[in-house]
Amino acid sequence: MKTSLQPTVRSIAAVAGVSATTVALALRNAPRISAATKQRVKKIAAAQGYRPDPVIGRLMHHMRTRRGTKEHASVCVLAPPAGAMRFFSARLIAGIRKRAEALGYVLSVVPFHNDNAVDRSLSTSLRNRGVEGVILLPFEGPPELMSGFDCRHFCVVAATSAQKKPVFHSVVPNHFDNMMLVWEKLRAGGARRIGLAFSAGHDLRVRHRSAGAAAWQMFFGQTEAVPPLIQSTLAEDEIARWLRTERPRVVVCDHAMGEAVAAVLARGGFGTRPRLVTTNWPSAFAVAGVDQCEAEIGAAAVDLLTGMIHRGETGIPSNPRVTMINGVWRSR
Repeated sequence: MKTSLQPTVRSIAAVAGVSATTVALALRNAPRISAATKQRVKKIAAAQGYRPDPVIGRLMHHMRTRRGTKEHASVCVLAPPAGAMRFFSARLIAGIRKRAEALGYVLSVVPFHNDNAVDRSLSTSLRNRGVEGVILLPFEGPPELMSGFDCRHFCVVAATSAQKKPVFHSVVPNHFDNMMLVWEKLRAGGARRIGLAFSAGHDLRVRHRSAGAAAWQMFFGQTEAVPPLIQSTLAEDEIARWLRTERPRVVVCDHAMGEAVAAVLARGGFGTRPRLVTTNWPSAFAVAGVDQCEAEIGAAAVDLLTGMIHRGETGIPSNPRVTMINGVWRSR
Protein backbone atom coordinates (compact mmCIF):
# COMPACT_ATOMS: atom_id res chain seq x y z
CA MET A 1 0.00 0.00 0.00
CA LYS A 2 1.39 3.34 -1.07
CA THR A 3 2.09 5.83 1.75
CA SER A 4 1.26 9.49 1.19
CA LEU A 5 4.22 11.83 1.62
CA GLN A 6 1.97 14.87 1.89
CA PRO A 7 2.88 16.75 5.09
CA THR A 8 0.07 17.19 7.60
CA VAL A 9 -0.63 19.20 10.71
CA ARG A 10 0.34 16.13 12.76
CA SER A 11 3.67 15.67 10.98
CA ILE A 12 4.51 19.34 11.57
CA ALA A 13 3.47 18.99 15.23
CA ALA A 14 5.78 15.99 15.66
CA VAL A 15 8.78 17.96 14.41
CA ALA A 16 7.88 21.11 16.33
CA GLY A 17 7.22 19.25 19.56
CA VAL A 18 3.78 20.79 20.03
CA SER A 19 0.22 19.59 19.69
CA ALA A 20 -1.64 19.44 16.38
CA THR A 21 -4.06 22.04 17.77
CA THR A 22 -1.17 24.44 18.40
CA VAL A 23 0.04 23.94 14.83
CA ALA A 24 -3.42 24.58 13.41
CA LEU A 25 -3.80 27.74 15.47
CA ALA A 26 -0.30 28.95 14.59
CA LEU A 27 -0.92 28.47 10.87
CA ARG A 28 -4.03 30.64 11.02
CA ASN A 29 -2.31 33.32 13.13
CA ALA A 30 -4.50 32.80 16.19
CA PRO A 31 -3.72 35.57 18.71
CA ARG A 32 -3.38 33.18 21.66
CA ILE A 33 -0.27 31.54 20.11
CA SER A 34 3.00 33.36 20.78
CA ALA A 35 4.83 35.03 17.91
CA ALA A 36 7.87 32.79 18.47
CA THR A 37 5.80 29.60 18.23
CA LYS A 38 4.03 30.85 15.11
CA GLN A 39 7.33 31.63 13.44
CA ARG A 40 8.82 28.24 14.32
CA VAL A 41 5.76 26.29 13.20
CA LYS A 42 5.51 28.18 9.91
CA LYS A 43 9.21 27.61 9.21
CA ILE A 44 8.81 23.85 9.72
CA ALA A 45 5.63 23.82 7.61
CA ALA A 46 7.43 25.62 4.78
CA ALA A 47 10.38 23.23 4.98
CA GLN A 48 8.01 20.25 4.69
CA GLY A 49 6.17 21.82 1.75
CA TYR A 50 2.89 21.96 3.64
CA ARG A 51 -0.16 23.27 1.75
CA PRO A 52 -3.49 23.67 3.56
CA ASP A 53 -6.51 21.76 2.24
CA PRO A 54 -9.13 24.45 1.35
CA VAL A 55 -12.03 22.02 1.83
CA ILE A 56 -10.92 21.10 5.35
CA GLY A 57 -10.21 24.75 6.08
CA ARG A 58 -13.75 25.77 5.16
CA LEU A 59 -15.16 22.91 7.24
CA MET A 60 -13.14 23.88 10.32
CA HIS A 61 -14.12 27.53 9.93
CA HIS A 62 -17.77 26.48 9.73
CA MET A 63 -17.42 24.34 12.86
CA ARG A 64 -15.81 27.21 14.78
CA THR A 65 -18.50 29.72 13.91
CA ARG A 66 -21.36 27.29 14.53
CA ARG A 67 -20.31 26.85 18.15
CA GLY A 68 -21.97 30.20 18.83
CA THR A 69 -19.60 31.21 21.61
CA LYS A 70 -17.95 34.59 21.93
CA GLU A 71 -14.58 32.92 22.29
CA HIS A 72 -14.65 31.52 18.77
CA ALA A 73 -17.24 33.53 16.88
CA SER A 74 -17.39 37.12 17.99
CA VAL A 75 -17.11 40.22 15.84
CA CYS A 76 -17.85 43.83 16.67
CA VAL A 77 -18.69 47.13 15.04
CA LEU A 78 -16.86 50.22 16.27
CA ALA A 79 -19.46 52.97 15.95
CA PRO A 80 -18.96 56.75 16.34
CA PRO A 81 -21.29 58.96 18.36
CA ALA A 82 -24.61 59.67 16.67
CA GLY A 83 -24.46 62.52 14.18
CA ALA A 84 -25.23 63.30 10.57
CA MET A 85 -24.16 59.77 9.63
CA ARG A 86 -26.67 58.12 11.97
CA PHE A 87 -29.14 57.07 9.24
CA PHE A 88 -26.45 55.65 6.98
CA SER A 89 -24.81 53.88 9.94
CA ALA A 90 -28.11 52.42 11.18
CA ARG A 91 -28.82 50.83 7.80
CA LEU A 92 -25.22 49.66 7.56
CA ILE A 93 -25.34 48.01 11.00
CA ALA A 94 -28.60 46.26 10.08
CA GLY A 95 -26.90 44.69 7.06
CA ILE A 96 -23.84 43.73 9.11
CA ARG A 97 -25.97 42.15 11.83
CA LYS A 98 -28.12 40.13 9.44
CA ARG A 99 -25.12 38.68 7.60
CA ALA A 100 -23.06 38.04 10.75
CA GLU A 101 -25.89 36.18 12.45
CA ALA A 102 -26.54 34.16 9.29
CA LEU A 103 -22.91 32.99 9.45
CA GLY A 104 -23.17 32.14 13.15
CA TYR A 105 -21.24 35.07 14.55
CA VAL A 106 -22.07 37.00 17.70
CA LEU A 107 -22.14 40.73 16.88
CA SER A 108 -21.71 43.61 19.30
CA VAL A 109 -21.84 47.35 18.60
CA VAL A 110 -19.20 49.24 20.59
CA PRO A 111 -19.09 53.07 20.92
CA PHE A 112 -15.80 54.51 19.73
CA HIS A 113 -14.50 58.03 20.40
CA ASN A 114 -11.00 57.86 18.86
CA ASP A 115 -9.02 58.75 21.97
CA ASN A 116 -5.59 57.19 22.54
CA ALA A 117 -6.30 56.13 26.12
CA VAL A 118 -9.70 54.77 25.14
CA ASP A 119 -8.19 52.98 22.15
CA ARG A 120 -5.63 51.14 24.28
CA SER A 121 -8.16 50.02 26.88
CA LEU A 122 -10.66 49.12 24.15
CA SER A 123 -8.28 46.76 22.36
CA THR A 124 -7.61 44.94 25.65
CA SER A 125 -11.32 44.77 26.43
CA LEU A 126 -12.15 43.32 23.00
CA ARG A 127 -9.44 40.68 23.30
CA ASN A 128 -10.74 39.65 26.73
CA ARG A 129 -14.20 39.27 25.23
CA GLY A 130 -12.90 36.98 22.50
CA VAL A 131 -13.50 39.40 19.62
CA GLU A 132 -11.69 38.27 16.49
CA GLY A 133 -12.95 40.72 13.89
CA VAL A 134 -13.68 44.46 13.88
CA ILE A 135 -15.66 46.57 11.40
CA LEU A 136 -15.11 50.35 11.41
CA LEU A 137 -18.10 52.56 10.66
CA PRO A 138 -17.97 56.02 9.05
CA PHE A 139 -17.08 59.01 11.22
CA GLU A 140 -18.13 62.63 10.74
CA GLY A 141 -14.65 63.74 9.72
CA PRO A 142 -11.55 62.09 8.22
CA PRO A 143 -9.22 61.82 11.24
CA GLU A 144 -6.41 59.34 11.65
CA LEU A 145 -8.55 56.83 13.47
CA MET A 146 -7.40 54.15 15.88
CA SER A 147 -4.09 55.87 16.56
CA GLY A 148 -3.82 54.10 19.91
CA PHE A 149 -5.71 50.93 19.02
CA ASP A 150 -3.57 47.77 18.99
CA CYS A 151 -4.92 46.06 15.88
CA ARG A 152 -2.26 43.32 15.71
CA HIS A 153 -4.62 40.79 17.25
CA PHE A 154 -7.71 41.63 15.19
CA CYS A 155 -8.94 41.23 11.65
CA VAL A 156 -10.16 44.71 10.66
CA VAL A 157 -12.37 45.91 7.81
CA ALA A 158 -13.40 49.55 7.28
CA ALA A 159 -16.88 50.32 5.97
CA THR A 160 -15.74 53.86 5.24
CA SER A 161 -13.36 55.73 2.93
CA ALA A 162 -12.46 58.13 5.74
CA GLN A 163 -10.09 55.71 7.48
CA LYS A 164 -6.77 57.25 6.45
CA LYS A 165 -4.21 55.94 8.93
CA PRO A 166 -3.75 53.09 9.29
CA VAL A 167 -5.41 51.89 6.10
CA PHE A 168 -7.34 48.60 6.25
CA HIS A 169 -9.21 46.55 3.67
CA SER A 170 -12.49 48.34 3.08
CA VAL A 171 -15.97 47.95 1.63
CA VAL A 172 -17.51 51.28 0.59
CA PRO A 173 -20.07 52.84 -1.75
CA ASN A 174 -18.85 53.42 -5.29
CA HIS A 175 -19.01 57.19 -4.88
CA PHE A 176 -17.58 58.05 -8.31
CA ASP A 177 -19.90 55.80 -10.29
CA ASN A 178 -22.85 56.76 -8.08
CA MET A 179 -22.36 60.43 -8.96
CA MET A 180 -21.93 59.59 -12.63
CA LEU A 181 -25.27 57.78 -12.38
CA VAL A 182 -26.92 60.85 -10.80
CA TRP A 183 -25.74 63.11 -13.63
CA GLU A 184 -26.76 60.62 -16.33
CA LYS A 185 -30.27 60.29 -14.88
CA LEU A 186 -30.71 64.05 -14.51
CA ARG A 187 -29.36 64.74 -17.99
CA ALA A 188 -31.69 62.10 -19.46
CA GLY A 189 -34.56 63.95 -17.75
CA GLY A 190 -33.62 67.21 -19.45
CA ALA A 191 -31.60 68.90 -16.69
CA ARG A 192 -28.63 70.95 -17.87
CA ARG A 193 -27.76 73.40 -15.08
CA ILE A 194 -26.89 71.03 -12.25
CA GLY A 195 -25.14 72.28 -9.12
CA LEU A 196 -23.17 70.30 -6.56
CA ALA A 197 -23.51 71.34 -2.90
CA PHE A 198 -21.50 69.29 -0.39
CA SER A 199 -20.40 69.72 3.18
CA ALA A 200 -16.60 69.79 3.35
CA GLY A 201 -16.62 66.90 5.82
CA HIS A 202 -18.55 64.66 3.43
CA ASP A 203 -16.28 65.61 0.54
CA LEU A 204 -13.23 64.60 2.58
CA ARG A 205 -14.82 61.37 3.82
CA VAL A 206 -15.46 60.14 0.30
CA ARG A 207 -11.95 61.20 -0.85
CA HIS A 208 -13.39 63.75 -3.35
CA ARG A 209 -14.66 60.89 -5.53
CA SER A 210 -18.18 62.31 -5.88
CA ALA A 211 -16.89 65.81 -6.65
CA GLY A 212 -14.46 64.32 -9.17
CA ALA A 213 -17.30 62.64 -11.05
CA ALA A 214 -19.38 65.83 -10.96
CA ALA A 215 -16.43 67.84 -12.34
CA TRP A 216 -16.04 65.37 -15.21
CA GLN A 217 -19.73 65.65 -16.04
CA MET A 218 -19.63 69.46 -15.96
CA PHE A 219 -16.70 69.58 -18.40
CA PHE A 220 -17.41 66.58 -20.63
CA GLY A 221 -20.96 65.44 -19.90
CA GLN A 222 -22.94 67.97 -21.98
CA THR A 223 -24.24 69.93 -19.00
CA GLU A 224 -23.49 73.50 -17.99
CA ALA A 225 -20.52 74.04 -15.69
CA VAL A 226 -21.79 75.33 -12.34
CA PRO A 227 -19.17 76.22 -9.70
CA PRO A 228 -19.77 73.80 -6.78
CA LEU A 229 -20.53 74.84 -3.23
CA ILE A 230 -18.32 72.91 -0.79
CA GLN A 231 -18.13 74.45 2.67
CA SER A 232 -17.49 73.37 6.24
CA THR A 233 -19.79 75.74 8.12
CA LEU A 234 -23.09 75.17 6.24
CA ALA A 235 -23.68 78.91 6.63
CA GLU A 236 -27.13 79.70 5.28
CA ASP A 237 -26.16 83.16 3.97
CA GLU A 238 -23.44 81.59 1.81
CA ILE A 239 -25.86 78.95 0.56
CA ALA A 240 -28.41 81.63 -0.33
CA ARG A 241 -25.74 83.68 -2.14
CA TRP A 242 -24.66 80.62 -4.16
CA LEU A 243 -28.25 79.78 -5.13
CA ARG A 244 -28.95 83.34 -6.31
CA THR A 245 -25.63 83.71 -8.15
CA GLU A 246 -25.41 80.32 -9.86
CA ARG A 247 -29.17 79.63 -10.30
CA PRO A 248 -28.92 75.80 -10.49
CA ARG A 249 -32.05 74.03 -11.70
CA VAL A 250 -31.09 70.91 -9.73
CA VAL A 251 -28.92 70.73 -6.61
CA VAL A 252 -27.13 67.46 -5.83
CA CYS A 253 -26.18 67.29 -2.15
CA ASP A 254 -25.14 65.07 0.72
CA HIS A 255 -27.41 64.68 3.75
CA ALA A 256 -26.02 67.51 5.92
CA MET A 257 -25.80 70.07 3.11
CA GLY A 258 -29.18 68.98 1.75
CA GLU A 259 -30.88 69.80 5.04
CA ALA A 260 -29.22 73.23 5.08
CA VAL A 261 -30.16 73.97 1.44
CA ALA A 262 -33.76 72.85 2.07
CA ALA A 263 -33.97 75.22 5.05
CA VAL A 264 -32.76 78.15 2.92
CA LEU A 265 -35.18 77.34 0.10
CA ALA A 266 -38.07 77.10 2.57
CA ARG A 267 -37.65 80.83 3.31
CA GLY A 268 -38.43 81.62 -0.35
CA GLY A 269 -37.22 84.43 -2.56
CA PHE A 270 -35.44 82.32 -5.19
CA GLY A 271 -37.96 82.40 -8.04
CA THR A 272 -38.23 78.93 -9.56
CA ARG A 273 -37.18 76.59 -6.80
CA PRO A 274 -34.47 74.05 -7.79
CA ARG A 275 -35.05 70.36 -7.26
CA LEU A 276 -32.95 68.65 -4.58
CA VAL A 277 -31.27 65.32 -5.28
CA THR A 278 -29.36 63.38 -2.63
CA THR A 279 -26.41 61.02 -2.64
CA ASN A 280 -27.87 59.26 0.42
CA TRP A 281 -31.39 58.07 -0.38
CA PRO A 282 -33.96 57.93 1.25
CA SER A 283 -34.27 61.58 2.21
CA ALA A 284 -37.08 63.83 3.42
CA PHE A 285 -35.89 66.84 1.36
CA ALA A 286 -34.98 65.22 -1.97
CA VAL A 287 -37.14 64.21 -4.92
CA ALA A 288 -34.63 61.60 -6.08
CA GLY A 289 -31.19 60.23 -5.34
CA VAL A 290 -28.88 57.28 -5.01
CA ASP A 291 -29.68 54.43 -2.66
CA GLN A 292 -26.18 53.40 -1.58
CA CYS A 293 -27.38 49.89 -0.64
CA GLU A 294 -25.98 50.01 2.88
CA ALA A 295 -27.26 46.52 3.72
CA GLU A 296 -25.24 45.08 0.83
CA ILE A 297 -22.17 47.03 1.95
CA GLY A 298 -22.57 45.64 5.47
CA ALA A 299 -23.00 42.07 4.22
CA ALA A 300 -19.94 42.35 1.96
CA ALA A 301 -17.90 43.74 4.87
CA VAL A 302 -18.86 40.71 6.99
CA ASP A 303 -17.97 38.31 4.17
CA LEU A 304 -14.57 39.94 3.80
CA LEU A 305 -13.99 39.97 7.55
CA THR A 306 -14.94 36.33 8.15
CA GLY A 307 -12.68 35.27 5.30
CA MET A 308 -9.84 37.14 6.98
CA ILE A 309 -10.64 35.45 10.30
CA HIS A 310 -10.57 32.08 8.56
CA ARG A 311 -7.16 32.86 7.09
CA GLY A 312 -5.81 34.54 10.23
CA GLU A 313 -5.13 37.87 8.50
CA THR A 314 -4.72 40.19 11.48
CA GLY A 315 -3.21 43.66 11.79
CA ILE A 316 -2.52 46.21 9.07
CA PRO A 317 -2.43 44.77 5.53
CA SER A 318 0.59 45.52 3.37
CA ASN A 319 -1.57 46.29 0.34
CA PRO A 320 -5.13 47.22 1.39
CA ARG A 321 -7.95 46.29 -0.98
CA VAL A 322 -11.08 48.34 -1.64
CA THR A 323 -14.39 46.72 -2.55
CA MET A 324 -16.93 49.17 -4.00
CA ILE A 325 -20.68 48.57 -4.07
CA ASN A 326 -22.71 50.33 -6.76
CA GLY A 327 -25.77 52.33 -5.74
CA VAL A 328 -29.26 52.34 -7.29
CA TRP A 329 -31.19 55.36 -8.57
CA ARG A 330 -34.44 56.06 -6.70
CA SER A 331 -37.12 58.73 -7.12
CA ARG A 332 -40.50 59.60 -5.65
